[in-house]
Amino acid sequence: VLELHVPHLDDPSIEGVLRAIGSIGPSLIAFAFSFLTLSVFWVNHHHFFHELSRTDGRLLWYNNILLFWLALIPFTTAFLAQNPMVPGVLMVYNFVLFMAALFFMFMSRYALFSGCMLHAHLSDEEKKEGFRHNLIGVVLYGLATAIAPFLPFASAIAMVVVPMYYITPRLLHDHDDH
Repeated sequence: VLELHVPHLDDPSIEGVLRAIGSIGPSLIAFAFSFLTLSVFWVNHHHFFHELSRTDGRLLWYNNILLFWLALIPFTTAFLAQNPMVPGVLMVYNFVLFMAALFFMFMSRYALFSGCMLHAHLSDEEKKEGFRHNLIGVVLYGLATAIAPFLPFASAIAMVVVPMYYITPRLLHDHDDH
């Protein structure tokens, strides 16, 4: 778990409090961003499993591997908070997100195309659209991982774009509160 340590307060004035909070600013920002990213995975995971009529061992193992990669996010977040914009650290952070997105895609592909696990019948085009939707995160996180050593700022931007891509349609169009 990423630990947010209370900063030492040398000066009890408002300015001193703000300086103390500012001293842990990178950790707060990394924590907030990673919380947002995990929230996107959580919401999509919830919607995904809500649409299933059943599961099987293979699907559950895809899910366990996804959870493994998600469990690494606090570690990589702490690493990023202590070393912001370091290319290798951005690469590691984005690689973990890439692997999580990849296994979410594997899990959903299996349920959509191989497992016959959905409550409702979806057309082949609807299934393909769902698969393409998951593929966006895989591609962007993979790109962010690959470019981190050469273009760290672009890598950081890419890792911000992915959760925004998945949040925006849900906030604007999703009125279904499962």
